[in-house]
Parts: sequence; structure tokens; C-alpha cells
Amino acid sequence: MDKLDQLAEQIRTFIKEQWKTTVEWYLNSLKEHQQLKSAIETVQRQLDEINQKLDCMQIEKSGQDLKTDLMKKIERQFGKSIEALLSERKGKTVRKIASEFGVSKSTAASWLKAYKNCH
Repeated sequence: MDKLDQLAEQIRTFIKEQWKTTVEWYLNSLKEHQQLKSAIETVQRQLDEINQKLDCMQIEKSGQDLKTDLMKKIERQFGKSIEALLSERKGKTVRKIASEFGVSKSTAASWLKAYKNCH
């Protein structure tokens, strides 16, 4: 029985070691997965920011083509681009912006939506 007990103990030790190795491998894999996920999320945020900047550059590049006569009138009246005017009014209500420009709330809201990510 002594040899049988020894063999049983060796088997138990082997299984414990294999289990420990498997658990360690799994935990390391999980950690690597989390790091990769975090890196991917960081890259995705950076891509979103780049795309946002590219969109804004496109708006600014072709802005005159996209601007309505009313936008151009407001720009002449205030002596600044509509983008700059809207940027200066961040944090103000749509009602207040509409009142300052003398336009409807829906017009002001539309302009804010179009230019919100650019400045």
C-alpha cells in the first residue's frame, strides 16, 4: 500500500501543478485580453477624434458652399464666422442663441447640431 499511496500522492501533486499552470495561463490570457481591449478602445477614441477633426476640416473647407444666406448674413452682421460665433456661445441655451442672432430656435438648434463637434 505504501507504493500505492506514493503513486496517489504523485498523481495529486501532478494534477495540482497542472491545475495551477492552467489557471495561471487562463489569468494571463484574461489580463492580455483586457489590455488588448483597452488598447483597442483607446485607438477607437483616437480614430473618432481624427474623424471628427476631418469632418470639421471638410466643413471649414467647403463651408461657404454649405452656409445658407441667413448664416452669411449673421456672419456679416457680427463680423465673424458662424463657427466662431457658435463656439463663443457654448453653454448658452438654444433660446438665448436664437435670440442673439434673431433666428428661430429650430434654426439655431440646426446650426448647433451641424457645428457642435468642430469647435
